[in-house]
Amino acid sequence: MAAYSLWGTGGLAAIYHYSTYCSAGFIANIMIRENETYTSGEELDRLRAENRALSKQLQQLTSITMANADVAYKMTPDWTHLLELTSSGFLAPTEAPDAGWMERYLLPEDRPMVALEIARAIAEKRMYELEHRVRTLDGKEGWALSRAIPVLDADGNIEEWLGLAINITARKQAEHNLLQAKEDAETQKRQYETITGNTPDLVYVFDLDANFSYANTALLNMWGRTKENSFGKSLLEVGYEPWHAEMHIAEINHIKKTKETVRGEVAFPHATLGKRVYDYILVPVLDAHGEVKAIAGTTRDITEIRKLSEQKDEFLAIASHELKTPLTSLKAYGQVLQNIFESREDEEAVVLLDRMDKQINKLTGLITDLLDVTRIQAGKMEFNQEHFNLAGLAADILDELQLTTTRHRILKELPENLPFFGDRERVGQVITNLVTNAIKYSPEGGKIEVALKTESDHLLLSVKDEGIGIPEGMHGKVFEQFYRANNYRQAISGMGIGLYISAEIVHRSGGKIWVESNEGDGSTFYVSMPLGSTH
Repeated sequence: MAAYSLWGTGGLAAIYHYSTYCSAGFIANIMIRENETYTSGEELDRLRAENRALSKQLQQLTSITMANADVAYKMTPDWTHLLELTSSGFLAPTEAPDAGWMERYLLPEDRPMVALEIARAIAEKRMYELEHRVRTLDGKEGWALSRAIPVLDADGNIEEWLGLAINITARKQAEHNLLQAKEDAETQKRQYETITGNTPDLVYVFDLDANFSYANTALLNMWGRTKENSFGKSLLEVGYEPWHAEMHIAEINHIKKTKETVRGEVAFPHATLGKRVYDYILVPVLDAHGEVKAIAGTTRDITEIRKLSEQKDEFLAIASHELKTPLTSLKAYGQVLQNIFESREDEEAVVLLDRMDKQINKLTGLITDLLDVTRIQAGKMEFNQEHFNLAGLAADILDELQLTTTRHRILKELPENLPFFGDRERVGQVITNLVTNAIKYSPEGGKIEVALKTESDHLLLSVKDEGIGIPEGMHGKVFEQFYRANNYRQAISGMGIGLYISAEIVHRSGGKIWVESNEGDGSTFYVSMPLGSTH
């Protein structure tokens, strides 16, 4: 209980107010009653002192309260009028009684809820407390936490309501953002689970200890296990053979150190399908600081694809071999006929037979390339090492290729002698493919510059043309199997395997091959190989 005093007609009246508190610690209501009138000087002095002390306490309480509130307001007993509202820039202030305060401050959707809570607080003479939306000083939508306590007279009737409100707009926005983020995360999780749960590919995640933290349905079915007895388990614990587990653990450790992606191929038994061949890729999962927090992987069963590829290679090998036999005979018959017509001085027939011979050579070259592709795929490309003069070989090849074109000038920059140890036929094949490619992709003609020199213990071959060029993003693709430049795709013949075969020959000889080019500005292909390369 606290007291304060007022001067009345008969002297100084002592006024006492009694405050009760709700469970949250806030004042629930204030009751005021008047006491008898005092005329004694001693009593007056005491009451004045108490009044000063109480006034100071009330000022302190008001300062503390307003420091933690954005709005203070006063309402009539039935809340029909807002008597006064002060605000620190959150809501528009009100100094005169306002009967339209709901329309002024509250959003239409929230007014019924506020009115219902007010009615309950009035009926129970308890503190009003509610979070609701408001129209802020700048006309925008905001949120407020509003509390008001009833001031009661001596008979327990409500005389007025004293209220405070806090601006909780930022908190509500944060709550909304958090809820939206949770909903988005749940949506992404459902989408992820739907995708991974219905793909035939194996999808999984390792923690940093190389234990499984996730495995999709396809992988669980392959193991013949459930989530409960798989998640948190090691490779060995879910049934991987020691060699297989050690291989993946080494790859995981490599990813943790380097953050590099690992790709490979492996064969291991399926729970019901027997031994299968799989292509897999492991990638690092990075946190916000760029550190590896997990390793995700996908594995695809390529057993059937591998079988089809092997059947294709076998077919190409057989078909190529079978095609070469009649072509060899056809070429021999053509040469016999050419000799006969030359002896008869039938120049027209000789020219036609010469053209036929060139086409047979071209077809033979294509068949040879197909055979090489099948050998490469099967890992059976053979290399016959010998010592020879590479400069002399290059000169002979370039002279022969010059005879095939009248629109191009092949310029040679070769040493007189360049001793080399390697496969003469394969190295010659690389030179032929690069120069033929330069001729093919320079449809307007021009110069083709071929240079051969040594750098330390390596040879460096360069072939430069003035052709259509290659876009920068496609430089690596030109060495892929069956790749052809997008430009002039329809006008230029070929299967796109010459550069692929050349790259394989160079790589298997311990060298490297690359291209420098800009679209529309010609290309320069480079080959670097050890002079004493052994296969």
